[in-house]
Amino acid sequence: MHRLWPLVFCCVATASAGPADETIAQQALLDKVRGHMSDNLTRLPDYTCLETIERLERVLPARRFDLMDTVRLEVGLINGKEMFSWPGATTFDDKPVDQFVLGGIIGNGNFALHAKMAFQSNVPRFTYGGEQMLNGRRTLLWNYTVSRKDGGFVVRTSNHQAVLGSHGSFWVDRETLDVIRLEVEAADIPPELELTRVGNSVNYMRARIGDASFLLPREAELQMIDLRHLDSLNRLHFSSCRQYLGESKVSFGEPTEGVSAAQPLRTVELPVESKLYLVLQTPIQSGVSTTGDALTFELQQDVNSAGVTLFRKGSLVRGRLVLLRRYKVNKDGYAVGVQLREIESGSARATVNAKLDEIPLLPNEVYWSAYHYRQLLSKKGQPESAGSFFFQEGKSVKLPKGTSMAWQTVSESQAIKEE
Repeated sequence: MHRLWPLVFCCVATASAGPADETIAQQALLDKVRGHMSDNLTRLPDYTCLETIERLERVLPARRFDLMDTVRLEVGLINGKEMFSWPGATTFDDKPVDQFVLGGIIGNGNFALHAKMAFQSNVPRFTYGGEQMLNGRRTLLWNYTVSRKDGGFVVRTSNHQAVLGSHGSFWVDRETLDVIRLEVEAADIPPELELTRVGNSVNYMRARIGDASFLLPREAELQMIDLRHLDSLNRLHFSSCRQYLGESKVSFGEPTEGVSAAQPLRTVELPVESKLYLVLQTPIQSGVSTTGDALTFELQQDVNSAGVTLFRKGSLVRGRLVLLRRYKVNKDGYAVGVQLREIESGSARATVNAKLDEIPLLPNEVYWSAYHYRQLLSKKGQPESAGSFFFQEGKSVKLPKGTSMAWQTVSESQAIKEE
């Protein structure tokens, strides 16, 4: 879904110049533009940015989009490949983005994949579009097409996947030859995808990574319209971009006070079917919280095994908000997904695989396992790990600090099975 912007031809044609001379000059300029962007992509070091995604929906012909959820992920270009993780994690797994995010539409390609097709491959066919003003800047526009056999624009729905052809456009600053905007549009969408439109656009900015300046995505949009006239729009914003140095540590928050780096925590194993009575320390609220937020809890009762206290009341439990999305199931409400990750005291830590039993003070909630939640969405993609989900009726949902929750540990195999 590319719609390239007009690229201003910076060579002035004389009155005697014929069409052949003009075509040669335009081709020379296009080669210069593509070489400029290709050099940018080639020199880019591994880097990562915080990606904030607002996901909106409307049923056509409605004019207004409704915000369904906001998602935050770390996205990195590592060894030439787009990779994702939750915020705060400094390593990336080679998993598709839809294994992190449930519900709605999600995509990739904004960091480099679409740009590599347009500027570093030999498959697009280009036509010069002329000079245009874009956001107060004089720009040059080129349009291009990519056939389905040369494609690379992969679209996957819950039941089907296809490689599509595409047509696109890019706008280039006349003076610097920096690409300002790139648009890509899917072509000849097969009926089995049940989509009438798939489009993507990326706006670029100059930013420093390490000791050099590069063209990087600043914001992007992904839009899909299906046969039921559901119009889904993702608005993406990239921030806090920095060089990725391959750290292996995963951080979920500040280190526990009093724990020295010279005194590593002792790793213990939680018994299966242990009860964890927790109090939420990080409020969860629609319109404020986002999918991907780190969560902290406080243990309200000791955890014992065979007469030994493994973790005392007050120990810190860390987790993640893996879903906070508006839905209409039978009634308006919000689907909320929470995942526990680890428990830590001053001297010990343990990985937590657990399912949510209840939230005593929250009325009308409906609980789902990860498996049943995906069945509800008819979606094959899986979240990063199990987690528990509940549905809360109403126009908003709020779990304030101090909310009590009861969890029960499960085996790792059970957690994987629930996924």
